[in-house]
Amino acid sequence: MPVADTVETYRLNATAKSVSDKLVDGSLIKVTDTEITAGATMELESVLVDGVPDGGATLGPTQIEIKPADGITLDGEAAAVLRVMRVPRAGVAVAWKLIVRN
Repeated sequence: MPVADTVETYRLNATAKSVSDKLVDGSLIKVTDTEITAGATMELESVLVDGVPDGGATLGPTQIEIKPADGITLDGEAAAVLRVMRVPRAGVAVAWKLIVRN
């Protein structure tokens, strides 16, 4: 039985800047990467199942775990998530720091 292809799109309230020098390791994280700080609550904007809008999806504010495999769009360009850091490190996340490359 085929599995449905589901794409969820979230809007982040975030800031972006050049990656901090202390995070650059020269192999995984490079000086040309971008550091994003985002609030933990994101806005679910749409859900597509096999390219068709899911009318039963509950849109609005939600909290999710961001993972390195997740895609992100920064100023209209796709970017790869290289590293995810939760703030604080334990307990309920109030923010996320992401290192991305586009």
